[in-house]
Amino acid sequence: MDKEIDQKELENRLAKKLHTMFRKIYLRQDGTYESKWTEVSDRDFLEKLDRNNLPENIRINDKGVVELDITNTPYDNLSDDLKEEYKLNAQVAIIGLNCDAETWLDTMHNAWLERHPQARGGYLDVPADQLQRDESVKYYKWMVLAIETEQEIMAEKEQADEKANSDGEGK
Repeated sequence: MDKEIDQKELENRLAKKLHTMFRKIYLRQDGTYESKWTEVSDRDFLEKLDRNNLPENIRINDKGVVELDITNTPYDNLSDDLKEEYKLNAQVAIIGLNCDAETWLDTMHNAWLERHPQARGGYLDVPADQLQRDESVKYYKWMVLAIETEQEIMAEKEQADEKANSDGEGK
């Protein structure tokens, strides 16, 4: 049986889970989410918007910039530019899957910095062992999600292979 998994599928599933994990930070006790507004730069998304009839999770700020409430928007409804951010983070976590226990944090943090040049010179532009604890924990959580997601995909693939084998035997 082929144990290879589709890296794009892993990346997409993991990106979706990372968004869910992010949203949980803003979950209130009553089950609603505190709003977290983020600028949208995806041209296709912006062109399709009816600016006279915006949904509750989209607004135009005082500077005329379209913003999306990412905590109150499911992953599948995010603009492509915002999905891309989660995919970049998923790629970082996937890189960590191929590292040993001593190097995964450095490798993930360096990969994250490469994918986020806007962070250069800021408080995150430090060696991984100097990160604030919550940043290190974030990478750990990403790694756990990546492992779980990879295992889910492998289990699904095994089940599909077993089903295909048993269907073939019945013929």
